Amino acid sequence: MEIATCRTLLNLSASIVFFGFLAGGVSCGNGGEKECEDPEILCDGECVDPESDVDNCGKCGNVCETGEHQTASCSSGDCERKCSKGYYDCDDDLGCESENPCTESDCDDDEDNDDDGDTDCEDSDCEDDEACGGNEDTSTVRERNCSDDVDNDDDGDTDCEDDDCEDDSACKATAKIERDCDDGEDNDDDGDTDCEDSDCDDTDDCEYKEEQTCDDELDNDGDGDTDCEDSDCEDDSACEAAPQTEKDCDDGEDNDDDGDTDCEDSDCDNKNGCEYEEEQTCDDDLDNDGDGDTDCADADCDGDTSNDGNKCEYEGEESCDDGFDNDGDGKTDCADSDCDNADDCEYKEEQTCDDEIDNDGDGDT
Repeated sequence: MEIATCRTLLNLSASIVFFGFLAGGVSCGNGGEKECEDPEILCDGECVDPESDVDNCGKCGNVCETGEHQTASCSSGDCERKCSKGYYDCDDDLGCESENPCTESDCDDDEDNDDDGDTDCEDSDCEDDEACGGNEDTSTVRERNCSDDVDNDDDGDTDCEDDDCEDDSACKATAKIERDCDDGEDNDDDGDTDCEDSDCDDTDDCEYKEEQTCDDELDNDGDGDTDCEDSDCEDDSACEAAPQTEKDCDDGEDNDDDGDTDCEDSDCDNKNGCEYEEEQTCDDDLDNDGDGDTDCADADCDGDTSNDGNKCEYEGEESCDDGFDNDGDGKTDCADSDCDNADDCEYKEEQTCDDEIDNDGDGDT
């Protein structure tokens, strides 16, 4: 318990009287002493709690000052200030002068919380925020604003071009577009893929409808032909200076004037079903090597069994009861002269008339 100063004066007065001196002028005002309960202290004649009194915070006379839109409190002898709801103190001076947060308080709400012109992950305040990839797991990073002309997740796709925005109202309200022009997919389901789609004109090296860049090894118009192989580049200087090539492998023309047409030309190897110099695919009804012979009629296919297990027999039909034209001459089994006297076959004329077999292969038994 703290004893006020007047008690000390009374004790001093009593001592003076004890030694025979006259003590005068000592008074305790109301005629008594004032005591303050701990932890209170006496300040200007009043007992106050320095732990919580905003006018005597920590000590007598230490006032917790405030500014506009701000309230003060004293806690454990220290002044604390709080902004009124909707106001923020961004300069550390008295008063809450701002109606906006001093930092981007929410990095995933599509709002510029601190009114500095940068929204969410655009703001450096959000650099370490999980929503902005501020962690090792980047699976949570996504395009958060689909109408701000900003690539929020830094994946190369902006707003409605980004798959993250597929269900966003801003993108549903607009016509679907080809969002990715080099993914091999028809993103907007309009039948045109990547550079074939007008949406991709002048993006990702795309040149809609007409190949204009003829020396970049890209199929800029998405028609399947690259650079000088594309007829669009026929008069381009890059192609005039370059060796000519067979530009179209199924038009029946010798495009490069080298004497070889379509699949006969080495330029067409592995294009449009072409297999240069040797027929390797023997069941596609195509003359893959351009030599005039198709499938089993081509010597290259002799012995091939890719036709549902039926064997190609180039030198002549030997399998005469398999229902397959093995030598590719247009005649099958007993209808082929190669099968005369083989497997009950009687070429051209039915001679055995009681065996229930179409011996001459003319359809009659």
